[in-house]
Amino acid sequence: MKKSLLLCICLFAGGLASAEPEKTATEKLLDVIHYEEFTIDSAMAAFDGVMTQQAKAQGLPKEAVAEIRVEAKKLYRRLFTGPAAKRQMMDLYERHFTEEEIVEITEFYSTPLGRKALVMMPTIMQDAMKTIMPAVQREMPAFEQKVTEITEKYRQATPIPEEEAPE
Repeated sequence: MKKSLLLCICLFAGGLASAEPEKTATEKLLDVIHYEEFTIDSAMAAFDGVMTQQAKAQGLPKEAVAEIRVEAKKLYRRLFTGPAAKRQMMDLYERHFTEEEIVEITEFYSTPLGRKALVMMPTIMQDAMKTIMPAVQREMPAFEQKVTEITEKYRQATPIPEEEAPE
C-alpha cells in the first residue's frame, strides 16, 4: 500500500514537473490571433495594394507581379516568424497594453465578431492602400520637392566637414 501511494505521488509530481508552464496573457493573445499568419497576411495585403499601383505605373505584366509577390511573401515569412519575431511582437503588445487589456483583447478576438475582424483586416488594409495610393502618387512630387528644399537649406547652413564628406 505504501509503495503504491509513493508511486502515485512520484508519478503525479513528475507529471507536474514536465507540464508546460502556463502561457502568458500575451502568448495567449498571439495564439488567438494566429499572429504569424495575420501579420504576413496583413503585410501582403498592404504590399498588394502598393504593388498594384506600381505595376500599373511601370507597365509590369501580371507574371512579373506574381513573381515579385512570391518573393515578398518569402521576405515576410523570414521577418515575421520564429521565436525572435514572436518575442518582438509580445514586447510591442506589452509596451502598449496592460495585462488586463491584453486579456480583454484576447476575449474579443475569441468571439465570432473578433474572429471576423481578424479575417477581414488584411482585406481592409488592401482596400485602404488602393484607396489612398492615387492621392499619394498625386502628392508625392510636391512632397519630394519640399524635402529637397529643406535638405538643401540645411546643407547650405551647415556644410559637411571635408573629412566626413562622401566621395
